[in-house]
Parts: sequence; structure tokens; C-alpha cells
Amino acid sequence: MTVVVVDEQLHSPGIGGSFAAVHHLVGGLTLSQNFRQRDLVERRALELWRDDNRVEALRTFAGAGRVHALVDKDATLAAMLTVWADKRAAHTDDHTAVQQLLMLAATNEVVEELNVGARAAEGRRRPPRPGARLRPARRR
Repeated sequence: MTVVVVDEQLHSPGIGGSFAAVHHLVGGLTLSQNFRQRDLVERRALELWRDDNRVEALRTFAGAGRVHALVDKDATLAAMLTVWADKRAAHTDDHTAVQQLLMLAATNEVVEELNVGARAAEGRRRPPRPGARLRPARRR
């Protein structure tokens, strides 16, 4: 017998919803070894994260210059956008840039601020493509 389960997951990745129930019922396997991240810093941070040592994982990323956290929100957002714009400039292909760059924020409000800032930085870098329309981020 073959059972196919389709579950639309628009939230964070991982086993959830009906997949969690099926995983439990069939005694699903648990990923215990990381094969995807090849970078040593990323492998170490992921190992710490999976061991529930979130603070040390973030410190590992920060020590490698991959997390930028400041005390003041405005200064933090400005720093994030500066780093993003510098790294974005190295990518001439939009698809590569999307695969290589990520900014995270705690609220939709901050996401919107980062989107506006990134769009402004992109506008300074090059004009919009013909017919391109910039829309605000979708709210959930």
C-alpha cells in the first residue's frame, strides 16, 4: 500500500501538521548528520542549533561576520542594509543573489522597513526592469 500525503506548509520549514502525525505513526527517521552545509562555520552553527544551543549558534555566525546585531533598531537596520547592498552588488544575476543573500527580521513591520530599504538600494544600483512594479510585502 502507498499513501501520498500533500500538506501545504507556508510556515517555517520542518515537520508539522499532518506530516508530523504520519512521521510519528510510521516511526520516521530523524536527521542526525548534516550533509548540506559544506562551510565549517555553517556546519558548526547548525550542529549547535539542533542541540538547542541557539545563543552559541548565533555567536558562531556572528564571529564569522554573518550576524549583525546592534542595540539600536535603526542602527541595526542600517547596518543590515549596508552589508546586504555591498554583498548584493557582487551578484549580477538576480537568481544567484536570491540564493546567496538573506535578511531576517522578527516582525512584519521590520520586514517592510528592510524591503523598502533594499528596494531603494536596488534603485540606486540599477533602474527597474521595464514593466516591473514594486509592491509592498504581502501581509499574512
